[in-house]
Parts: sequence; structure tokens; C-alpha cells
Amino acid sequence: RFVWSPKSTNILLKLWEKNLIGLRDDLKKNSEIHKEMAMDMAAYGPTAKEIKTKMDNMLRKYRVEIEKMKKTNTTTSSWRYFKIIQTFLNEDPAADFEEIIFDDQESSTFYKSDECDDNISIVNVTNPPSEENFQTDTEPEPEIKDEHHSYPQLQRRTNVEEYHSPLRTAKKSKNRLMEIEEEKLTIEKQKLLVMKHISRDLTSISKTLIELLRNSNN
Repeated sequence: RFVWSPKSTNILLKLWEKNLIGLRDDLKKNSEIHKEMAMDMAAYGPTAKEIKTKMDNMLRKYRVEIEKMKKTNTTTSSWRYFKIIQTFLNEDPAADFEEIIFDDQESSTFYKSDECDDNISIVNVTNPPSEENFQTDTEPEPEIKDEHHSYPQLQRRTNVEEYHSPLRTAKKSKNRLMEIEEEKLTIEKQKLLVMKHISRDLTSISKTLIELLRNSNN
């Protein structure tokens, strides 16, 4: 059974990101995509089934981390792949995770990891690293069977209550405050307009009264 190393896992994440739209839009072709990913990782050696198992396990691990964060009332996870999996489950990941940088010019860099990610960088898929350059995982990736766990999770937007980002919440709150301020400004403008009309009417009435008084005196 294939033993996943940090670098081979990062290569998988790069291929996952590359095929994200296909995995979301056509679930029937997922097995074909897994085979293509296995071909791209031929220098490393995982099979299509082992790639699917790894992806399933990472999605399940993400759910476990979410539940753990709920129970401990925290907003961060120490799992090194938490943020990148979260970006896969959101429609606009860049808006929430600016620290995750995708480099289109070089395939040698996939993302800038956080402090808990051991500063492991991605290497080119076509140039696999030697075994002496990284530490492998201690155990093969176990296959987790979960009847309720499948790729429809990638097809729909992440549940707001379950996966909502604190940063996204803050952004929405800020946008709402701006909308409220704009509404207040509109109301103030309407008030000023009404006051102008009233002032104009009062001026007209005043002129009329003055004319009447003059005429009565004559």
C-alpha cells in the first residue's frame, strides 16, 4: 500500500485544485479524474483508488476538525491541511484566505503554508524528490468507509452554519454596515430636499403676504 509523504500529499493537493471544477460538476467522471491524477503521479506510485481514499480521508478529517473547533469554541485548527481543504469547499477562497498563495508562473510552488506546516514546499510533478529529502508518514493511509461521505460535498457550497469562516462573517458585517450608512445618507438627502421645498414654499407665502399687506395699505 502506498505511503503518503508530506510532499506527495502536496502534489495531490495541487492536482486536486487543478481538477476541482471537474470533481464538482460531473460526479460520474470522478473515477476517470482519479485515474488521470494517478497517471500524473506515476513517479510517486499511488493508484487511483489510493488517491480517492486519501481525498476522502482528508475531507473526513476536515469535518472532524470542524466538530472539534465547535466543541472547543475555537476558530483555528492545527491540522496543516485545514485551510487548503477549506478553500476547496468555498466558492471564493481567496477572499477568506489571502495567506494561501497560488503561483501560476511556477509549478514548483503550490501554496505558502502556515507555521504548523513545517515549511514544506511543492516540487514539480514531473521531477519527484528523492526519498532522503523528506520524512515519510509512519503508516500507510487507511481507507475510511463512510456511506454518507462522497463528492457531492464538493458540488454544493459549504453549509453556512457548519463551515462559515469568521473572516467571511466579518466581511459581510462590514458590508451590511456600509449598506446601513448608505441608507442613512439617502434618508438625510431626502430630508434636505423636503426642507428645501418647505423653505421655498414659506418664502413664496411670505412674499404673497407682503404683497397683500402693501395692497391693503394702498
